[in-house]
Amino acid sequence: MQDHAHTFFFKLVSHLIKSHFFKFVISILITFSMVCYADYKKIIDEDFWKQVYPKGGKTFYCNAAFDKASPLLTVSHIYPTAFITKAFDCRSERSCLRSNPEFEKVISDLHNMVPVNSFYHFKLKDSVFGILDESNEANECGIKKRYNIIEPPDRIKGDIARIHFYMHKQYNLPLNSNFYFMKSWDKKDPPSKEEIAKNKRIKELQGNENPFISDPGLADQLEF
Repeated sequence: MQDHAHTFFFKLVSHLIKSHFFKFVISILITFSMVCYADYKKIIDEDFWKQVYPKGGKTFYCNAAFDKASPLLTVSHIYPTAFITKAFDCRSERSCLRSNPEFEKVISDLHNMVPVNSFYHFKLKDSVFGILDESNEANECGIKKRYNIIEPPDRIKGDIARIHFYMHKQYNLPLNSNFYFMKSWDKKDPPSKEEIAKNKRIKELQGNENPFISDPGLADQLEF
């Protein structure tokens, strides 16, 4: 009886896979995923590079000048996309794009994007921010790294903290007590003229600002 049930089940699954309706549903999901990716890529190409950095700028970690987008540069998400994917309980970014329109909105937020050298993006992609002791030497860009933990140079610690605070507040993404040190980073590295100007440009494009930049005392109200 059990063998008969199994045979019937597998025949049913096989029939569904071969059916036109199943193929139609799969094609819709693939198309939706491609459209979402296309929209995300358009935001990177048109808004980030051409509007947020229309005259170039400086890379986030190494402070190296650039005048336009190039293959040597890429966009990095300070609140990692891997953490966002996990928060949405998806197996992968692609599955999130297929199943949750809100995910595309979150990963497309310009406030969470910075320009970085492609080499450093690859090296730091799976890392988390933290504090390392003096036994860890900083590299030429002022970055300390041990295993998957990185401590950025002092000049951008506040930027990193305020982006994390924003993503937590805006999208209710996790930010637990392990990140409490970021409040200190925020205090010691207040918003620079460049960070304030970028915040204003993004507000014009996206319609909202990062309030932790425009109101530096707001971080004191965060509880995590």
